[in-house]
Amino acid sequence: MSDEHKPEEAAKPEKAKKEKPGKEKKSGGVVGWMLLSVPIMVGLGLFYTPLLLLVALMGPAWVALIMDSGEERAMGVCIGAGNLAGAVFIVAGLFLNPPPLATAIMQIQNVVTWFYPLSGAVVGAVIFYLVPLMVVESVFMRNQAHKKFLEESQKKLMEEWGDGVRMG
Repeated sequence: MSDEHKPEEAAKPEKAKKEKPGKEKKSGGVVGWMLLSVPIMVGLGLFYTPLLLLVALMGPAWVALIMDSGEERAMGVCIGAGNLAGAVFIVAGLFLNPPPLATAIMQIQNVVTWFYPLSGAVVGAVIFYLVPLMVVESVFMRNQAHKKFLEESQKKLMEEWGDGVRMG
């Protein structure tokens, strides 16, 4: 049987979609995690109002996590980190002296309360969108400088050795 087709190999089904080695499909997702954790946090928040405020003020982070379709969820992390920083700034003073539930709900309805968490989310979004552009621009500028250096080196070599050293 030199190069003949073996019937056993024909019967084996091939994988239509090959997975990367070392990458396993994660079970569950953000929506499932949120369906489990948000009711627990809100339920606990009814007994400890700073937690209720924190869950409510983290709204932009929840939306970013749901909307982020990237594999690494970088947008959700950037927006969530900024949002968390702003929300903790508001809630930090309330941990030792938690307000009553009615006061916490009034504070959630206050526009000024939302300034820091939303500002933090905006800063996180700016970081997510601008940092890759800055990296691309710096790589482009570095490559242009390297190209200029190579062209100058080629001119010097051509002056010293003649046209025989020219490439392309």
